[in-house]
Amino acid sequence: AEWEEERAEEEDGVEVVVEDEEEWLTVGDEVEAYWPDDDTWIPASIAGARKNGSWLITWTEDGSQSEVPADYVRSIKVASEPPAKRP
Repeated sequence: AEWEEERAEEEDGVEVVVEDEEEWLTVGDEVEAYWPDDDTWIPASIAGARKNGSWLITWTEDGSQSEVPADYVRSIKVASEPPAKRP
């Protein structure tokens, strides 16, 4: 939160979004981040974007944060449920 406030001031209040191929990622978006030690993708959320192109992420499992390269982050496409049938 503190980092985000500083970032907003630094960017003159403009929210920074970065295009990742076809997806736009913003702070708070649920994503998967690559964990090279286990060669696996783990749930996380976007906490911020760095000027060098890397992401600050929060790992869902334990709430810790990491700065990772952009290619270590991918969006999660959540399938929505079909609308309920009307009576």
